[in-house]
Amino acid sequence: MKRKMFIVASFVLILALLTISSVFAQSAAGQSWKTAITYYTPSDTGGNLQVAFYAEGSATPVLANPISLAPHQAGTLLVSNVSGLPAGFSGSAVMNADVPIVAVDVQIAGNASEYARPLYSGFAPEDADTTAYISTFLYQKFNNSTTMGIQNVETNQITVQVKAYEVGQTTPTYDQAQVIEPQSTVILNGADMGLPAGFNGSVVVDGTGGSGGRIVASAYEAEISGRAAKAFEGVSGGSSTVYMASMLCNAFSDGQISFFAIQNASLSQAASVTATFYNTSGTQVGSMPATNIGAGSKISVNPCNEGVPSGTSGSAVFESTGAPIIGVGKVNSQTGFVTAFVGEAAGSTKSAASYIRWPANLSAEFRANIAVMNVGGSTANNVQVKYYDAT
Repeated sequence: MKRKMFIVASFVLILALLTISSVFAQSAAGQSWKTAITYYTPSDTGGNLQVAFYAEGSATPVLANPISLAPHQAGTLLVSNVSGLPAGFSGSAVMNADVPIVAVDVQIAGNASEYARPLYSGFAPEDADTTAYISTFLYQKFNNSTTMGIQNVETNQITVQVKAYEVGQTTPTYDQAQVIEPQSTVILNGADMGLPAGFNGSVVVDGTGGSGGRIVASAYEAEISGRAAKAFEGVSGGSSTVYMASMLCNAFSDGQISFFAIQNASLSQAASVTATFYNTSGTQVGSMPATNIGAGSKISVNPCNEGVPSGTSGSAVFESTGAPIIGVGKVNSQTGFVTAFVGEAAGSTKSAASYIRWPANLSAEFRANIAVMNVGGSTANNVQVKYYDAT
């Protein structure tokens, strides 16, 4: 049985074509990024992996050389090294394997230590749906702008409706149809969508129309005058509870702070949302009272403003009545460290991560830190973590 994953492979062309003033030459938004796809199989048996690339707007695949997988093997495929892909390629990828796989899209610019390294997870077929939500979308706001990729996972051309909602508004600022070729992608930023400078909101992609179909989406957010960038997955729907495995308020030596974007997944009903914040001992250290979110809109939450003591590292739980919600967590720090992740609607007894790094020289490379949250009502005993090298 083939195991398939979908991934938006590269934003290189879009970023390279942006009109950037020379004062921003060293900014994340002004860089050309390269994509590395890291993959891992949690299987006890070996297998084979085939990756197909689709340029934006094209239904014709370019195949990478087949990859042989040993049990528990991890590896990296640098997109710029794939024969047959032109310089400046921008599009999507489909990964097929005969054993289970997980994969992460990693964006790389400049030398390893010069820029943040945004990454997001690939999608299994069951992650795709006729709707995709991007919980936070910025255009020249908070010194950041967002680019999103929407991939068609069907074998036929589809049309989707893309709607962008500004904070506090229930009528979309942008509402247009986009045609997407089979397995291919459309990549949009605020300029493409004609959004006003200073836009702060969220996006809903609706593929339920007459020529619609299933989609997946991802978002990339880059500083306009800085070297920080982050990325995260779009999701197919909301839930009444969202778990955030990492919640920070001026934590650690570099003052890391979490900011949460909570989106109402309904386009017709308001959501009333509360939040509870916990430290690593499981003790409640703060809470957010019921807050209303209009249909399709979002709110932003800083736990430091909700009673969480400075220096706290922990987790958060958001709960909603009236409509389902979706959450994205962002982390900023005094040293420019940034990352982003999507909240989860439920937990599991096993999780696999394909991108783990721990170099000896932190100034030359990146290190991975893992937050594990117990979402159950009792103590989770015997939690075990196993690390595997690339072989």
